[in-house]
Amino acid sequence: MADGIDRLGELLLDASLSATALLSLVALAMIGCRQPVRRICLARAAILSVLILIPLVALAPFPRISLNRVARQSGLSSHPFFAYHARHHLDAETPGSGGLQADVESSSGGPRPLRGLVGPPPRWLVITYLAGTASALSLLLLGYWGLNWLTSRSEEVSPLSAELYASLPIRGRRPRFRVSARIRHPALVGLFRQTILVPIELDLPESTEQLRLSLLHELAHAESRDAWFGLASGLAQAFWYFIPPLWWIRAQMRLDQEFMADRRAARAFGPFQVYAASLVKIASGDPELKPAAAPRQPIPQASTSALFQRVLMLVQCPYALESHPPRWWACSLPGLVLLGTMAGSCLTLRVSGLPSPSALPPSASAPGSHTFRMSRLVANPTTAALEGQPLVYELPLPLPPSFDLRVDVWADADSLPLTKVVGIRLLAPGSRSETAAPPMGWHRVRIRRVAAETTVHLDEILLFTSANCETTPSLTLESPAGYPVHFRNLRLTW
Repeated sequence: MADGIDRLGELLLDASLSATALLSLVALAMIGCRQPVRRICLARAAILSVLILIPLVALAPFPRISLNRVARQSGLSSHPFFAYHARHHLDAETPGSGGLQADVESSSGGPRPLRGLVGPPPRWLVITYLAGTASALSLLLLGYWGLNWLTSRSEEVSPLSAELYASLPIRGRRPRFRVSARIRHPALVGLFRQTILVPIELDLPESTEQLRLSLLHELAHAESRDAWFGLASGLAQAFWYFIPPLWWIRAQMRLDQEFMADRRAARAFGPFQVYAASLVKIASGDPELKPAAAPRQPIPQASTSALFQRVLMLVQCPYALESHPPRWWACSLPGLVLLGTMAGSCLTLRVSGLPSPSALPPSASAPGSHTFRMSRLVANPTTAALEGQPLVYELPLPLPPSFDLRVDVWADADSLPLTKVVGIRLLAPGSRSETAAPPMGWHRVRIRRVAAETTVHLDEILLFTSANCETTPSLTLESPAGYPVHFRNLRLTW
């Protein structure tokens, strides 16, 4: 159970990174685009893209790009700020590792994190995300159930209203037309069997013009398939409710859809000023508001309501508006968004990981298929070490049955024989430290285990070969009491 939560957390971390990058780029593109119809296409493409990111990241059909590896290769991770936080993160994860400083890199055949260095997000955070997503999906399902309940309790419209509705043109299937006493404004509801619901006040003979305007507006929504993309945006919000760019994209898409529906309806209704005045009258419920009251002067910018923006775009738009995006733009957008989605699915915060012992073949005869590297490690003496007790630094990497470990150790004649790598002292059995230990400097150590036989080399000199040499279960480095020991160029292959 815990391992499943960790794996899901790793998946969600990579998918969230990809979704944030993609949505941020689309939000910037929408800000720089002034045509509402193009913004709608951008928003719809982004919403559909983030919905397929989780299966894309889970299946991983494309090579992964580790941002951690890129940061190390570019030198960004060597900045003191990142080095400080990486060091303290490692100190918190490794018991008794006061003063341990390390730069690590690993590679293998599959993308799994190095637990403790580049690990999954906290389990409580994953559980919180799942609870939030489940709540959002439940509310979305409850909302559609409520719309279905509302439609099932609606009534037939009057013959005059039905005749007016039948006279209005529409491309595609015509939605049903019903009246409901439980709503205050006209609405298009449903997906497979769409229905236009209007309040009782619009089903009266004296409200013919307002009814005609409302029906033209809702039919424009039906022609544009806004209801289906509303469902897609709701699903995207349920999965990515914590990404702010998605909030803005959804709000802007809804506003642009309303404006484009207004514009299409206004062409059939009459002059834009008359349509705008009627729209305000319906929204405000003021029967005394006449068409002549349509706004003709600039309205103060302090008002930022959606209705104000829709009316202002209808009567005072400073540039020519497109009813449809250009063909070259509409044809190139799907390909660009698809490429962006595939590129985003390749991003990962995980380094190429290290398999668990159970994932290793039991009969591995020789190392070489996986590699773990650590460029530098400094083991500084601490209070416990100064009291005469050596410190053991254990890295969260289980040693496989067969491996080849190479590391350079900076030590002198006193500290080198007391230094241990994976539990093996750098001293030949039966020899004295003063005769076996080389002078101060960098010393190359190689420990190789194949088929239960372990060989140890120091500066290309064989120290010993043993068939029953005991090593620690995981990668450990032991520094002698009171001595700072430096390690570099550690490479473990298996």
